Amino acid sequence: NRIAAARDNGITEWSAPLRAGSSGGSFVRLIIRNDAWSELDVILTGPVTQFITVDESPDSIVYTIEGRDGCRLDVPSVTVDVPGGVYEVMFERNGLRIAVGTWDLRAGSMYDFCLYLVST
Repeated sequence: NRIAAARDNGITEWSAPLRAGSSGGSFVRLIIRNDAWSELDVILTGPVTQFITVDESPDSIVYTIEGRDGCRLDVPSVTVDVPGGVYEVMFERNGLRIAVGTWDLRAGSMYDFCLYLVST
């Protein structure tokens, strides 16, 4: 299991995104946005498995503080509808694992997750 191997190697854990609204159905609507210069690959495993690639953002911005409010809406995104449940998630860039997480996604909810770059 690639996600378990990433955890064993001390990869960063990301918590689930906050609920951003209703999906309008019995499913979960998950929006993943990418405000970075390289493609973002996401593996989502739980009640179903999804392999998601979000295109790079050619006009990406490097932010100077973490926890900024919201995400730019003009960046590449992918929206998937999945059954509710607990999912193991892994994020990769250029073949490198950058983070993992365990997300409890509730049926009937919408979640909006954004990955962006922060300078340190």
